[in-house]
Amino acid sequence: MFNNILQKLNDYNTLSLNAGGPLAPLFTLSTGEKGDPAHLAILESKIGRPLPPDLKEFYNTVGNIKSNSLNENNSIDFFSTSYLVEKLDDSDKWEKIVSLGLLDMIKHSWGNDREEIDELSANTRDQINSRYICFGWFRTDDNLESANYLYFDQDGKFGSVPYHQDDFDDLFVNYIKPMLNTSPASKSLEDLIVESMEIIIDLKGEELDG
Repeated sequence: MFNNILQKLNDYNTLSLNAGGPLAPLFTLSTGEKGDPAHLAILESKIGRPLPPDLKEFYNTVGNIKSNSLNENNSIDFFSTSYLVEKLDDSDKWEKIVSLGLLDMIKHSWGNDREEIDELSANTRDQINSRYICFGWFRTDDNLESANYLYFDQDGKFGSVPYHQDDFDDLFVNYIKPMLNTSPASKSLEDLIVESMEIIIDLKGEELDG
């Protein structure tokens, strides 16, 4: 299971390493921090429902996907259970994950400082955070001004939501508002990660060619 994801990881890392140079390993992705049963139980308790079976299987077999790069352009982070549990318990308000809800995780990626999200109604924030659970994100080639947030819905379907720091209206009008009525998630976990990997592999190739 997840062979297609592992192949994409290999493609990405081969591309990075073939660029050569002593720093090449810093621009790869790593895996292997497998899920701890106690951590899985904590996460399920925090979100108030079971994790989708394929997500649990990923945690138990692959574990996580971590960017090793100091330059996070064209990278992906599929967080380990230990990272999520640690950050949920963090006392630092800038580092803490308030919840695994989509809007709270978007805030987490920006040091918990997104006034636009804070200005949404409490009902909107609560509905989105309870329905859509975020477990990672990938970044493209805009120097960390945006990210695509990976999530699953109440039916265990997977999807992603893009957010650029200068375009909150796009996030709200095209994603958050419609998601209050209907979940757009339609993918399996593997399809979502493979599609995400294909995007950053293409951009990584352009980055290295440039």
